[in-house]
Amino acid sequence: MKMLPPQPGTLAVLLASATLGVLPGRAGLLVVPDAHATIQAAIDAARPGDHVVVKAGTYRERLRLKPGLTVRSAGGDDRGERGLKRAEETVIDGGGVLPEGAGARPGVAMAEGATLDGFTVTRVGRYDEERWKKHHATRGDEQHHEHIGGFGSPGIGADGVNCTIVNNIVHHNGHTGIALRGAEGKHIAPVVRSNISCRNMGGGIGIMHGASGVVSGNACFENFHAGIGHSGASPLVEDNDCHGNIRAGIGISEGACPVVRRNK
Repeated sequence: MKMLPPQPGTLAVLLASATLGVLPGRAGLLVVPDAHATIQAAIDAARPGDHVVVKAGTYRERLRLKPGLTVRSAGGDDRGERGLKRAEETVIDGGGVLPEGAGARPGVAMAEGATLDGFTVTRVGRYDEERWKKHHATRGDEQHHEHIGGFGSPGIGADGVNCTIVNNIVHHNGHTGIALRGAEGKHIAPVVRSNISCRNMGGGIGIMHGASGVVSGNACFENFHAGIGHSGASPLVEDNDCHGNIRAGIGISEGACPVVRRNK
């Protein structure tokens, strides 16, 4: 495993880390694909507090993060066509529909205290263009409701964990773009900020089963259900842009009581 140990006084490490967009501290730095061919290999080798930095490219894998890790695309905060340039250029391709018996797996499964920063996440499950067009034309009047509020196989999933999901572009997935689910007896309050979630076959962002947290500054558009949907959840939802979604801009159901302000 190739790691850059913390050497605050070493100019070479400072320069390399600045180029990648991460400053060294006490954490280790694992670079993909330099030291590890896949993102998951770097995650598996990392320790809590480490930074996994991923250079631009398309990575055909689904990820399971470990507690306390930061997984970040390499680069700064330069803007691209829609989001951050580094997010547009660093793609996690979920491979479409998994083989029968593989079970439900998010494109990225978050972990306690983990951060995912600056990726495109796409092709997790089957995006159905014909179905999307049909229900867009009928404004959702013929949609079935049994899957609304379900966790499923989201592009990014936080299942009973506190985590941070920022600066990602989540599109053309077979279920919800970003899904947050609570856990019995645990306060679940993820931070979901400055993401773009569009053209997913569920909601753009779904918060369910007792989760709270902060959902702010996201753009959610042209999703199959709501831009941001709530089922039995109570997050703070502010300063988001939700438009052109088939079911609703912001949906509130099943006993949800979010604080909703300054959205458009």
